Parts: sequence; C-alpha cells; structure tokens
Amino acid sequence: MLSGLALGFEHFICLSDFSSYSLNQELQAKTEQICEMAAVMAQAIYIDDEAIQQEQEKMASIESENKGLRELLKISGIPFPAAGTSEEEASPKNNPDHTCTSTSKE
Repeated sequence: MLSGLALGFEHFICLSDFSSYSLNQELQAKTEQICEMAAVMAQAIYIDDEAIQQEQEKMASIESENKGLRELLKISGIPFPAAGTSEEEASPKNNPDHTCTSTSKE
C-alpha cells in the first residue's frame, strides 16, 4: 500500500510541476501582453503631448499676431470690436458715423 501511495504522490508531483509550468507560461504571456499595451499607451501619451505642445505654440503665435493686428488697427484709426461685442456690430458698414475719407492731396 505504501508503494502505491508513493507512486501516486510522485505522479501528483509530476502533474503539479506540469500545471505550474503551464501557469508560469500563461503568466509570462499575460505579462508580455501587459508590457506591450503599456508601451502602446506610452507612445500614445507621447504623441498626445506633442500635439498639445504644437497646439499651444500655435495658439501663442495666433494670440501674438492678433495683438499686433489690433495695435495696427488702433494706430490706423479703424474701429475694431472690443471684447464682448461681435464683429458685425462694430464693422464700419453698420456704423453710420464712420465715413472713409481720402486724405490724399492732388
């Protein structure tokens, strides 16, 4: 009887080793998948950060250009919409007091 138990126990250890090996392989495969997904997410974050940086640079450039154009309009005396008013309301065609006159001397 003891030899039968010993044989059964050895068989159990052998199956246990196989099961452990299979679980280790599965765990390794899942770990590799997680690492691949993390690498993809890191690349997506990098691309997103680059896009945000480019967008911020473009906005800063447009704001600077807008400020310069407003200064030019102010110098020229052409009315431009103040903050909170629409461009339509401030356009010269809607303002009867604004007349374009030629200042050239003939």
